[in-house]
This record gives sequence, structure tokens and C-alpha cells, in this order.
Amino acid sequence: MFQIAKVVVLGVALFGAHASGSAAHQGSHPTSQHHQGSHAHAPIGVTGDHLLSNGEWMLSYRRMDMTMAGNRDGTRSMDLEEILRSGSGRYSVAPVRMQMAMHMVGLMYAPSKRATFMMMVPWVKNRMDLVTHMGETFTTGSSDLGDLKISVLLPLNEYTVTNVGFTFPSGGLNHRDVTPMGRTVLPYAMQTGSGSYALSGAVTHKRRSGQRSWGGQASAIVRTNDNRENYRLGNQLQATAWIAREFGDIASLSIRGIYRAWGAIDGEDPRYTLALANNLMPTVDPRLRSGRSLGIAVGGSFRWTNGHRIAVEFTRSVWQDLEGPQLETDRVLQVGGQLVFPN
Repeated sequence: MFQIAKVVVLGVALFGAHASGSAAHQGSHPTSQHHQGSHAHAPIGVTGDHLLSNGEWMLSYRRMDMTMAGNRDGTRSMDLEEILRSGSGRYSVAPVRMQMAMHMVGLMYAPSKRATFMMMVPWVKNRMDLVTHMGETFTTGSSDLGDLKISVLLPLNEYTVTNVGFTFPSGGLNHRDVTPMGRTVLPYAMQTGSGSYALSGAVTHKRRSGQRSWGGQASAIVRTNDNRENYRLGNQLQATAWIAREFGDIASLSIRGIYRAWGAIDGEDPRYTLALANNLMPTVDPRLRSGRSLGIAVGGSFRWTNGHRIAVEFTRSVWQDLEGPQLETDRVLQVGGQLVFPN
């Protein structure tokens, strides 16, 4: 998957540069969100899907709440007795539930109709409930800045936009909390940052006919280096497609399908070596972090003057294939708004 992700990102970057130059040479006019109608936007769960008009600014806020509950190995759900050494498992501690709340503030600016720049700054709050093989339950948490992302959106043609981005390791990588074993470093999933730089690429295609619109996006994230703790998170691939129905010029409803694949962690945090050797818990094993999933999302948006918009989307997982034991994603709720400031 690492090679596939690299090819996707490189292809998006090269194709975007070539197509943008061709569009400028041919004199085509990529349409902004306003010229395409009230619902030229993709659902709120899709980012980097549209250009702004020349000189426009856009300020956005989005909150994402993700709930993970229950463990899975492959496509099969696992009981705690299969994980803990008090049953037929081999671990001393098992995760039961995890909740992540991410607040994302975004800023977009179009210096010309040929390019729109975007910056996303996340704040991440994590909470994980766990149980020991002795039946003791406890909760750990972390809260900090996430990884900052800067990207540029370029038009490929009237209906297609490419997004090439770079992520900076601004998030936390040393979060600790009190556990039955004392105050310890939290597992990989509870750190708010990756510690690595990353390249990302996406291509988004959108169409509309009358009151109906549809589109799709393919995207990838490639980690470029090991972090200071000698590991890097797995690369990611995602493909999504949606259809939407407009109601007048102010509201729409959408349904979206999402496929995701993510790789295992490359390397190992030396702070987890002892815990890993003693089979303390699966969340510190870098090999148990990969998987694939399918989800279905339903959403809605409301627009008013100057392209200002509020939107919501709810996603439910319908299939997961995880290298486990690993917590499975149950549901995701995203709510947000956008304010557009014309030139």
C-alpha cells in the first residue's frame, strides 16, 4: 500500500500542475462555488473539493466526533475474553471504547482563479476506556494541537479539482496519563500528532443536473520520515462518492459511500518495548494498526447570503477488516460552518 499511496500522491501533483497549466493556456474558466450553484460543495466530510473566486477568503470550522467501540480481528468481532489472559487471550489490558473529538479551523484564500490555498489547524481530544484481566476498569485521555496542514487547490477542468498538501508534525507525541501501572506514555492512537511530515494528494470530480448533483474523490497520505521516537504512522488511501438532492437554493441532502485503507506503523516506539514484550495490551503493538473499512454517510447543508454555509454529516461503518485485536470504528459525526468573504 505504501507504493500505491506514493504513486497516487505523485500522480496527483504532476497531473495537477500539467492540467492547471493547460487550462490557463487554453483560457478555460474553472467555476467557483458561487457560479456552480448553492450546492457545488461536496458533503462536509470531503475536504478540498472546491475553488474560491479571485480574491476571496473563506473561514471554516468543523467538529468531528468519532466513536470506536468493541474489538475486531479481520472481519470478526472479538469478546474481551478472547483478548485478556483471564480468558483465552494473552493480554493483560484490553481497550473497550475510544472517543475522539477534533476541532478544525480552516482558512482558504484565492490569489487568482487558478489557485486556492488552504490551511487547516486541528485541536484533538482523546479518551479511551480500558479493562484489565483482573476486571479493573480505567480511563485515559489526551488533548493537544494536532498536525497542521497546508495545501493548494488547482483546477484540472470545469468539473475537477486537484489538491496537493503538506502536513507538519505540530501535534503532541509525548502524552501520558495515570494507569494501574503508574503514569505511563499513552499508546499510538492516543497521541494527538504523528511526529512525521506527510505529503497528501486528492482529485475531486463533481457534476450536477437540475436539482441533483454527484461526485467523487480519491485521496492519499504518505508519511515521509520516521519521527523522533523511531516510527512513522501508516500511509492512507481513501475513495468516496456521493449523490445529493437540492431543495430550492438554500438546502440539500446527500448520501455518501466511503472506502478507507491504512497501513501498519513502520518501526516501533522504544517506550513501548517492555509493554510489548510482556503482552501488556494490543494498542502498543505497531503491527496491529492497519485495516480497511466501508462506511455510509448521510448529510445535509444549508446556505445563505454570499456562500455562507452550515452542514452536518453522520457516518456509520458497515464493514471493517482490521489487523487485530483492534478497536473498530462505530460512527462519526461531523458538524461545521463556512463564512465566505468576497474580494
